[in-house]
Amino acid sequence: MSVGGDRWKRSARSVAFLVGVVLLGAACLTVWKERETIREAWIAAGRGKWFFVAASVLLPCVNWLLTSVMFWALMPRPADAHRAVGFGEMVRLIGAAWLANYLPARPGFFGRLAYHKAVNDISIRGSLGAMLVAVALGLLAAGTALGIAVWFRWAPWTIVLPAIGGLLAATCCAGLPRRLLLAFSARYGDILVWMTRYAAVFALVGRPLSLSEAAAMAAISQLAMLVPFVGNGLGVREWAIRWAAPALPAWVVSAESLSGSLALSADVLNRAGEVVAAIPVGLACGVAVAGRVVSLTPRDEP
Repeated sequence: MSVGGDRWKRSARSVAFLVGVVLLGAACLTVWKERETIREAWIAAGRGKWFFVAASVLLPCVNWLLTSVMFWALMPRPADAHRAVGFGEMVRLIGAAWLANYLPARPGFFGRLAYHKAVNDISIRGSLGAMLVAVALGLLAAGTALGIAVWFRWAPWTIVLPAIGGLLAATCCAGLPRRLLLAFSARYGDILVWMTRYAAVFALVGRPLSLSEAAAMAAISQLAMLVPFVGNGLGVREWAIRWAAPALPAWVVSAESLSGSLALSADVLNRAGEVVAAIPVGLACGVAVAGRVVSLTPRDEP
């Protein structure tokens, strides 16, 4: 029964990965049919929008660092303080998992669970608990950003100040632990970076986003990336953006409605920038994590 169950789980993960690849391929094919839009985007980039291209590659690295801060704050502390997860160690783990999660069955996710158990003496239950809290904080941060963006759509910079004020007030009233406060702050910053990324790629395809539209795109992407077994929302995120963009309500859309094909083109560009960033980061961090594991493995063990 156990062997059969394991085989079924592996098969389900492989099928989910293949579905993600097919969806991403379909998205790329659709964008190819709309290649005139992409060509115009690159022409626009050559006319002075090069910084939007740079942002699509560099901002995912900021997401990586902020995600590392969040998980470092949320991870349980083992009884032996010397085995606690260091911040640099978490940065390397998240970087390695970022790239590994593009492979079938999300090995980056399961690899982190095993690493924390073996190296940091953190139980699987403790690691999963931290991840569930991270998901909850992500939904809370995305909802907060969207609500503030809609309320203060006339002044983009106000998205930061009301959130900080509300966060401090909640901390004073509820006495939130400092680590939870740090985790939420990092996750909120992560959502702001996602909003900036979508603003950059939509500007590249010739349709600048309002503050509320960027917040909506970021929120949709976070929901799409919660789909199990499909690492990093591969393929699912692009189509979620494509179908949700034209259906955004009037209180989110600033002017003319968003085109689904244009939104798909923008998120494919977003994915491209993300992959370009993930490859060097993931390889470098993977080598560092492997070295850490080898250094702790006795010589007479494989």
